Amino acid sequence: MGIVGEALEGLKRSPQWFTQSAAARDKHLWTFGAWDGLRYSDNSRALFEYTLANCPEIRAVWMTKSPKVYERLNSKGLPVELCYSESGKAVQRKAGYFFLTKGPDDGDPLQMRGCHLIWLWHGMPLKQIGRDSMAFLRRNTLWKRVKTAIRKQIVPWQFLSGETLSSAPFFTPFLQSAFGLPADMVWEVGYPRNDHFFKTDVTERIISDLHGRFDRRDATGKAELVKLLLYMPTHRDKATREGHAFNPFQQAGFDLARLEEVLEEKNIVLLYKGHFFDSANQGLQSASRIITVTDDDYDDIYTFIKDVDILLTDYSSIYFDFLLCRKPIILFPFDMEDYVAYSRPFYFDYSLMEGKRVFSWQELAEALGNDDYYVPSEQTIRLMNTYLDNNACRRVVEKVRQQISGN
Repeated sequence: MGIVGEALEGLKRSPQWFTQSAAARDKHLWTFGAWDGLRYSDNSRALFEYTLANCPEIRAVWMTKSPKVYERLNSKGLPVELCYSESGKAVQRKAGYFFLTKGPDDGDPLQMRGCHLIWLWHGMPLKQIGRDSMAFLRRNTLWKRVKTAIRKQIVPWQFLSGETLSSAPFFTPFLQSAFGLPADMVWEVGYPRNDHFFKTDVTERIISDLHGRFDRRDATGKAELVKLLLYMPTHRDKATREGHAFNPFQQAGFDLARLEEVLEEKNIVLLYKGHFFDSANQGLQSASRIITVTDDDYDDIYTFIKDVDILLTDYSSIYFDFLLCRKPIILFPFDMEDYVAYSRPFYFDYSLMEGKRVFSWQELAEALGNDDYYVPSEQTIRLMNTYLDNNACRRVVEKVRQQISGN
């Protein structure tokens, strides 16, 4: 849509925006949403459930655009509204706070004038995000800067901002730059979703099923538990621009026969969980020890992740989360030069990402065959995570309560 078309669309929608009163907001009515309103997940979900269980003075409501999510939560008796329903719009126009994971489109931004946004966000940044990534991807010309300034007047609901979360002082300057925030608007409290890593009394069914299927006994009769290797690559902006999903099984010298030989020998199962933006890639359906994991395979992904044994990733923020598990990490940056050139530059030197490095599927097979992988050091864990506990939700709620009380 060109700027003229956007202006016409903005004029059509603007009455919904400008007729709202900030004074009418209820600071004890909190709304939550995630991933363009299509999923019940991530930091927003973790904080929503904590608020329901621990904050009796707060009315918490989940906002969704998905009838499937609506039915799921409604059947459990959880407070939920469809974003574009009349009752959903009414809740959003009254709410004092909206907690989002990806952006204002996690709800209906047209109803958020005067609402206080808390950007829980969805990952600590290695790669550039927010304004920084847009400057890179769009090659920030004078005309594009002028056009952005015009758009802020025409469609102000597309430029909402608020506090965001950081897991450690190490990341705070990057988040300030990405979102244009002063230091006091970056809350170094940790991620709500990571509280799940410390819940030892809950196990996802997929974990139990995998152990039931692949646990075995060695030649002496001793029990040999399967090792679960979770591969979570980040998406590639280049692939998205070219109109296809990123597929790592077609790159880096992939050799299915050799990899499965090692997986069988070491009793490892490789679980492939692609990025949200690459859901069109269904992995390898015919491989016996390479299993694609989808959102339908678990209730909460972080409850699932805590019980895998090894993480395999590249430039994904899951690295920083998984450090809290104190388990081995293998880094697989086989296309780093291409990624930096055509997807995103990094905020810091990749050498700070501690873990076993492999650059091809053959090297991965060798590392697995030789048990050549390790847990990152305590120094790295603490550099990237100030808090090593399950109290991130509590800390976020305390910060908001301080705002409400004016302290």
